[in-house]
Parts: sequence; C-alpha cells; structure tokens
Amino acid sequence: MTPTLVLMLDAPRTGRIKPRLSAGLGEAEALRVHRMLVERQLRAAPEGWSVEVHFDPPEAEIEMRAWLEPVAGTRAPVFNAQCDGDLGERLGHAMLNAFARRAEVVVFTDGFSPGLDVALLRETGDALASADVVVVPTENGGFAALGVRSHRLGLFNGIARSPDDVLVQALSRVKDAGLSCAVLGALRSVEDATDWACARAEFGLE
Repeated sequence: MTPTLVLMLDAPRTGRIKPRLSAGLGEAEALRVHRMLVERQLRAAPEGWSVEVHFDPPEAEIEMRAWLEPVAGTRAPVFNAQCDGDLGERLGHAMLNAFARRAEVVVFTDGFSPGLDVALLRETGDALASADVVVVPTENGGFAALGVRSHRLGLFNGIARSPDDVLVQALSRVKDAGLSCAVLGALRSVEDATDWACARAEFGLE
C-alpha cells in the first residue's frame, strides 16, 4: 500500500498568506516563510510516495509548476486546481481526483507544520492499513495531516477553512459515518509570528 501525499496549497501571492502570519511578520517575510515551509514539506515526502499539488487560485498552475517542479525533482508531482467551496468541499474534490488516478491511500497536508517529517508521514501512511481515517492534529485545533483510505463523497462537506474547531468537526463527521479513526500526536502549525519563532528554534529554520 503506497500512499499519495496531497499538498493543499495557496499560491505564494500577496494577500493569500495566513493573515496572522502576515500581520506579525509583514507580507514579504510571510511569503518567504510560506515558500520555505512548503518546500520543506515537499522534500519530506517519503521515498516511493506519489505527490500531488492541489493549488488555489485555479489560474496559478504555471506559477506553481515553475516554483515546485524544481524542488520535487524526479518525483514529478501531479498539479490540480482546487475547486471552489469550503475546506471540506476542497478536500472531497482533491480526494476524488486522487483516487480516480488510482491512489491507494491519500494523506493531505498544507505544509505549515514543520514537525510533519518523513518518519511521521510514514507512520500516518502505515496507520491507514488498519484505520479508515488517520489524523495528525495541530495544537490550534486543526490538522497537520489527514489520511484517508477511500473516497467518501461529502464526508467533510461544510467544514470551513480556518476555524479553531476544524479537527472537532472532522472527527465528528468520521464518527457519524461509522468509520474507524486513529489520532496521532499533535504538532504545532505556523499560524503567526510566535509559532514561527518557536519553529525556528525547534527546527533550526532561518
């Protein structure tokens, strides 16, 4: 069982970076941090995994390819535009596309949790052998990674993109659907200047 890593990404453009991060660091520095974290996450994809980049806005494909294809090297990611809608609809659309390309299991991330390294991604993928859904939570109530074993149409529909209870909403949907779920240890997500300072200290980022 070989997982597919799906990165759900915003194009690195002014006005599209996390608002609290931009407010604390300034727009230019937030863009630099955004690029650094996404590139770090892409390089952390375990050997043998397929990689897909699902981007927003939909007209950003040329820009995203120019940025990330050199980082990915021989991995040759699939690039796909995200659909309109809330976070759940975007995940469902990306899930549908990944499984249509014969993904065996899918692991989603947005690249903003630098602790989501090769070992933890492998642990997430391995856990999908016995659980329908695997979650690596973030300390702020979201998730650093979300693994699914099969496409479930509409499973996460209605979950908004950035509230602090994304994880609670997602786990509730999984329970209501009668699916099994494994929850791994929580990670810090870089949402603001304080998070970035902690990540720099913990992981030696500059």
